[in-house]
Amino acid sequence: MPATRTFVAVVAVFALVLGSFACRGRSQHEIIESFIDEAPPVDLTDREVVERVAYHSQPDWVILESLVGLAFFLDLEENPECPTIIDNSDPEAGITDVEYRGDGCQRQDNGQTITIDGSLRLKGDEASTTVEYDGLVLTSRDEQSMCADVPYDAKLSFLGMVSLPPDAGAVDVAVAGDYQVLVKHDLMLYTDECQLVRLTVAHDQQIRFDTMDPTHEPMIVNQSGRTAVENHGFTDPEVDFELPEGSYSVERTDLRFEPSVCTEPTGGSITLSAGGDTAVIEPDGAVDCDSAHCAPWSLNGEAQAEPVCGIEGAAGCQAGARGQYGMGALLLLALGSLCVRPRRRRRPSGAVEP
Repeated sequence: MPATRTFVAVVAVFALVLGSFACRGRSQHEIIESFIDEAPPVDLTDREVVERVAYHSQPDWVILESLVGLAFFLDLEENPECPTIIDNSDPEAGITDVEYRGDGCQRQDNGQTITIDGSLRLKGDEASTTVEYDGLVLTSRDEQSMCADVPYDAKLSFLGMVSLPPDAGAVDVAVAGDYQVLVKHDLMLYTDECQLVRLTVAHDQQIRFDTMDPTHEPMIVNQSGRTAVENHGFTDPEVDFELPEGSYSVERTDLRFEPSVCTEPTGGSITLSAGGDTAVIEPDGAVDCDSAHCAPWSLNGEAQAEPVCGIEGAAGCQAGARGQYGMGALLLLALGSLCVRPRRRRRPSGAVEP
């Protein structure tokens, strides 16, 4: 009888352990989906909101800001103590398997103390590359901070995963293929007035680039998924663009780019949905290429008199700052500031402006 009870107990514990791993695997997805579900919808009846949503939902922006955590690790100067790097890769078999684990370790970076908690795992083979965030938290404290009584100056956390084509770079999104983004990242920082502000963004997106070769035209982009943004007090006076706060769905259908013809899309459509409203943008760069990158749009099937502007190229958000990611630049990148500042002035290489 005691042996039976022991066996039952062992089975129960084993099942509990398995269940905990299963729940843990589901919980990241559930946390992200729940955040998007519970966020109030953006107001697509406001033309400026439609512009902001169309801009922030650009596929390359979604991919780029979701890979900031990986960019941080790949840019670190070698330090065998922080983070711990577990490399189980097999180059001969074409398999990459590298885990960066922090466990609360600290390192110095340009006058800042960076604390790394949680981990990131990079896995890849001939078919795809996957970035997995497991409670990754990057915390910075500046030795010259003006806020003496706060626990940190900035904290950036990641949850979820990103799936990329096998040769995709961590920062320069320049590979054709399929991308899947299921990531929630959360930024908390203290302002110069020592006030805590917070910005949280979650993406559940599927994206496909048919080519990223600038000599190949046209480039066709497809995208579908959902995003939510929650902002508690964050502002940046140097950025002339506000993130769209709330949740929305986006679908880019056969969006066509021909830089030699126009710096805005020349075909396809962008469909945005939120709160029962649907906005459809129809880029017209092939027939009406203008420097403000404006395009006609409709709201709930009704054509609108004033166009939406700032419709950018698909690959305009690539970061040219590889190798220059301190914690400050990393945080700016997470907010999209590296993409936002040149808004409406950025053009793909070789583009012809009418």
